[in-house]
Amino acid sequence: MELSSFLLQFRGILFLFVIVWGIFSILHLFHFGFSVVWRFILLLLFIFFVLLHYPFLIEELNQLTANYLEYFKKILKEIVNIFNYIDFFLYFFWPIILIYSFFSAKEKKALDFIKIFVVITLMFWLIQFVKDNPFVNQIIQKYFIKYF
Repeated sequence: MELSSFLLQFRGILFLFVIVWGIFSILHLFHFGFSVVWRFILLLLFIFFVLLHYPFLIEELNQLTANYLEYFKKILKEIVNIFNYIDFFLYFFWPIILIYSFFSAKEKKALDFIKIFVVITLMFWLIQFVKDNPFVNQIIQKYFIKYF
């Protein structure tokens, strides 16, 4: 199964998330908070997604082993590119967080989610301000553009 065009823009980041997902799926086998059935369900879900996107994962692994420095540069470019989509995620998740906080039985947890999203939104506003500032653009062009 082929990845969606949106996810194909972030292949390197997606590959790193799969690696972290696999590590924590294995670590959950030794976690005492879940029953054995749920531990194996988590592992089987990971195995299912690995088998589903096996060609993509092998291709990314080959790129990583061929030249890891170029691969990390690619990941840094993808991280910078992801900032173009943060506003979409904020528009999507803010209503969900507000609905969750309204119906939540644990007010502290709901308030923590709201605080996290307020900080993310403030960071997004700051980045948008800095990005549109001509002085900052000159500094980025002069000192940082050669690395990307």
